[in-house]
Amino acid sequence: MNLRQYITPLMLAMLLASCSQQKDPFAIDESYTMGYNDNRPFGGDVFYRLAGKSFFTIKPTLNLRPFTNWYRSHVTEGHNYNGTVYLLISPRIVSYKQETDYMRSFVKEGNTLLVVADEITEELAGSFGINIHGPSMMNMMNMQDTRVKMIKPDLIGGSYFYYPLNQWLTAESDVTADTLALNENKQPALIRATFGKGQLIFATNARALSNYFLLSKNNQHVALALLSWLPAYPNAVVWDDFYRRNQFRRPENSSIFSAIFAVEPLRWAFWILITAALLWVASNMRRRQKMIPVIKPNQNTTVEFTQTIARLYFNNKDNRNIARKMVAYFNDHLRTRYYMPERALQQELAATLTAKTGMPAADSEQLASMMHEVLNGSAEVTDIFLLKLNHLMQSVTTKS
Repeated sequence: MNLRQYITPLMLAMLLASCSQQKDPFAIDESYTMGYNDNRPFGGDVFYRLAGKSFFTIKPTLNLRPFTNWYRSHVTEGHNYNGTVYLLISPRIVSYKQETDYMRSFVKEGNTLLVVADEITEELAGSFGINIHGPSMMNMMNMQDTRVKMIKPDLIGGSYFYYPLNQWLTAESDVTADTLALNENKQPALIRATFGKGQLIFATNARALSNYFLLSKNNQHVALALLSWLPAYPNAVVWDDFYRRNQFRRPENSSIFSAIFAVEPLRWAFWILITAALLWVASNMRRRQKMIPVIKPNQNTTVEFTQTIARLYFNNKDNRNIARKMVAYFNDHLRTRYYMPERALQQELAATLTAKTGMPAADSEQLASMMHEVLNGSAEVTDIFLLKLNHLMQSVTTKS
């Protein structure tokens, strides 16, 4: 095998991977979040601070729950909704039928809802009769000086060098709406609509409220002009951060397969895959070979039997019987290993043990005496006696 032809492409791939992981220190972080505490170019920290200073008597409170939960809890707690301002700023707002119905009721009761987004769900658009048009993705080839102009009040405008702010809004015929600002192409980018006792202020091209835009030139006047349409002395100001954090959430009653079933080719592929899997399972339910029985290996029961008998003697405290068994085993060992007769006299046994095993004379005499007492039944076999007898015998058997 020629390894050289594999090493060169591998080294090239590793070099490209290492280069791709290195960050350009002069590159701009283009993360588009509009987060209230995000001070990156396309965060919303500057607008959040401007909004906090626009209300003279109260500061915004943060809401991290769906609008439905927030609305229910405040109604239950008996809050006065007349004059409440709710700020909803996010690149993408994913809200559903029940939530948008509550938003409409909230506005009709005499409150103000500010919505700034580039993408919204059909439920939100249908609830208020307002739609967003134009590309939702930036055109990477058309970076230019782009601007937005407030026509109410005072023709205040702002511009910066980036991708065009070219989305626009339309309102249905039954919606009473005023155009407040125009985009790059002089199309409505900010409208104010009245519903019941309250008002909805809806803006697209949310990047016009980003840190980068507001800190360019004197563009902060665009945000101040927008905030001037909000009540100066509201009863409460709520800044929503739930929908910004959950821009890609699924409906509560949808399943994990909703995205697959929404596209017809994916739906057909899913059911074909399930059918093939069921056919494969059905065709392999019957075993192709009979089960091979497990043959258990033969067990040596001699050791287990011996341990059981020994345990029986020990539990019954039959020390004399245990001692006789030990003497019989020891005599058999002497006969097979040293060719000593079983019925040797005590003195002859002691001398032979010393001569053939090298056992000290004192230990040989003591062992022979203890064996003689066990066989004659003249000794009281205690636990200490058994231990001493076992120790002396072990000193002989372990040598051989």
